Amino acid sequence: MNTREYIESGVIERFVMGETNERETRELIEQAAKYPEIQAEILAVENVLIGLAEHYSHNPSERTKEALFSKLFPEVPEHSPGTGRQVSFVAEHKIRGNGGAWKKYLVAASVALLASLALNIFFYNKWQLSENALVAISREKQEFAGIMASEKQRYKTLEQQMQMVNSMHIMRVKLSGSKMMPEAKAIVYYDSSSRDVYLHVVQLPATDQDKQYQLWAIINGNPVDAGVFDANEESKTMVKMKSSEKPAAFAVTREKRGGSAVPTLDEMVLIGHL
Repeated sequence: MNTREYIESGVIERFVMGETNERETRELIEQAAKYPEIQAEILAVENVLIGLAEHYSHNPSERTKEALFSKLFPEVPEHSPGTGRQVSFVAEHKIRGNGGAWKKYLVAASVALLASLALNIFFYNKWQLSENALVAISREKQEFAGIMASEKQRYKTLEQQMQMVNSMHIMRVKLSGSKMMPEAKAIVYYDSSSRDVYLHVVQLPATDQDKQYQLWAIINGNPVDAGVFDANEESKTMVKMKSSEKPAAFAVTREKRGGSAVPTLDEMVLIGHL
């Protein structure tokens, strides 16, 4: 294998990243000592990774550098009692003419690891933001679909009500406020064909929580329950009440919540005749 093939084998990149085994490391150091082009390639790969690390991280302080070197390159004695000669592999295989290169390679590997972590965090955060954005868009889409469905149903109801109001069978009964509530107003739409009753509140104050309004159909002089309702936004559109047989008039009283079997005449607030 010539030097070009050796350089293109990928062993230099793995060496700088700290992924070569002992045999590959030893062989690369020997090759770099023999061939300047291999040593130059090692430095080039190192510079690329260092540049990447500098782009995504802060430079360490001098104290941090010293601490890192002391961890990576502790002083190893030439002789230790009971163990014979102990020389580190790094010290034994320094590249001639560039004694600090091996240290630089290890530092580059450490910096490359930091750069890799920084990139992972960067892209993970990007992914998280994208995922959150998709969730938000999906939620907004669901909410919009719900609003559209509600509005579509509301439009359909209004259309039906308009058709009903314009029907030839509909009788419009205006209810006026009594002496106790003269400003009150409402309209009853009575379908003489189907006997259906619809109430539209024009102006009526809200009741206490324990109270409700109750509509009465006056038939043959007797009040008949036509349903209870609250003075709210719903009643200001058109509310379907209980059907009634040939009423002569309609009246509204204020009763306890849930309604009453008979009207409280002192609490009558609206009345109107057909």
